Amino acid sequence: MTVVAGGLLLTEDFFLKRRPDAKLYALVAAAAAIALGIDLYVGRLVGMTEAPAGGTRMTALATMGTVWLRYLWLLVWPTALSIVHDVPTKTAWDVPSLLGYGVVIGSLAGSIALFVRRGWRAPIAIATWLWLPLLPVSQVLFPLQNRMADRYLFLSALSVGLILAALVENTRAAGVALSAAAIVGFSCASAVRSTLFSNSAAVFGDATLKTRASPVAPYQLGQALEDGGDEAGARAAYEEVLRRDAGPAEAARRATNNLARIYARERRLDDAERVLERGRRLWPEDPKIRRNLEKVAARKAAMGR
Repeated sequence: MTVVAGGLLLTEDFFLKRRPDAKLYALVAAAAAIALGIDLYVGRLVGMTEAPAGGTRMTALATMGTVWLRYLWLLVWPTALSIVHDVPTKTAWDVPSLLGYGVVIGSLAGSIALFVRRGWRAPIAIATWLWLPLLPVSQVLFPLQNRMADRYLFLSALSVGLILAALVENTRAAGVALSAAAIVGFSCASAVRSTLFSNSAAVFGDATLKTRASPVAPYQLGQALEDGGDEAGARAAYEEVLRRDAGPAEAARRATNNLARIYARERRLDDAERVLERGRRLWPEDPKIRRNLEKVAARKAAMGR
């Protein structure tokens, strides 16, 4: 948020026809530079930055094309929000990727054209507040571990408020009615969404239903259910992690050990051994998987199996 603050301040000055304060912008630029340096340093330490999606900047661009459209959809349909999102890697451009960038570029170009021809400043402010906050998390400038997250829309959501304000100012009664309806709708959607955060099982259960590929959501769901004493539900969640063909993902590695532990408690030693053997092939250096496999083998031997 700090990194893009200068651009948003400039947009506000433009919208209000206010002369920029040079000292203020100098301080904002210095704060942004310091924040960016800290972000990059800490990001590398904790593994939040990684190689571009698909291996190159071009494939990262293609991958993020559809994400622009999904962010736009989340702003108008909050029930699509999720604590985890699937963002498949694209190695080539397709229609959704091109359409995503077409919407971004088209909205910016259109807002500039409206200002040049009619002197309207609001469209530029709306487009800038919508897209600029997403630039640092676009995967193009800084390849991040999280390719998409609801929280990245924190500032972009204000663009919706600017749209409603413009409708009120320019259409009067109709704009007031539409804005009131939108505010009521968003409030109800927010109330429903907020109930999911009453416990971890609810929020990660919602994310599991809304994703198809990511192993993170079902793994976190399994942990929450196991902590709550629901071993049957936890087992189903861990099985879902492995069904998603997560390969060497960290969540899949942990789910392997957790699922084997539950199988062992249920006396399903053959299933526990099968899961651990798969894990040993994927993570041959994992000592915990090896130890668990030895324990299962020892139990089977003691039972004469």
